[in-house]
Amino acid sequence: MIRTIVGLVLLASCSHRPVVTARDLLGAPERFDGADVVVVGQVMNPRFRMPEQGNSYTTFTLADGTAQVPVFGWGKLDIDSGDIVEVRGAFRHTAAAGSDLLRDVVEVLFVRRLRAAPGLRGPAGVP
Repeated sequence: MIRTIVGLVLLASCSHRPVVTARDLLGAPERFDGADVVVVGQVMNPRFRMPEQGNSYTTFTLADGTAQVPVFGWGKLDIDSGDIVEVRGAFRHTAAAGSDLLRDVVEVLFVRRLRAAPGLRGPAGVP
């Protein structure tokens, strides 16, 4: 699993944005606040949220073998638990989604599935 993720990080490194690890982001959140980043890892615990105020969004945890970083994206993201994905976005020390306040999170601009999770696929947050 770790070798696969490391190999995918190398593949993603062709980007103009810096490829960083979850450990990098969480170890120095003030350094990366507002920075465009690329992170690659496994989707864990995807949830679709519709707050009373504001737009709907999807949250999940991205595990890359170094740490786990929270991620959110506006609307319903086409991801499933166990997928290996490349996330391009901006790191935010603090982000607001409706009335929810998210800390040390990657805000998705683009997510690409690199490898689907084994088994049946369903919408985010549905087993």
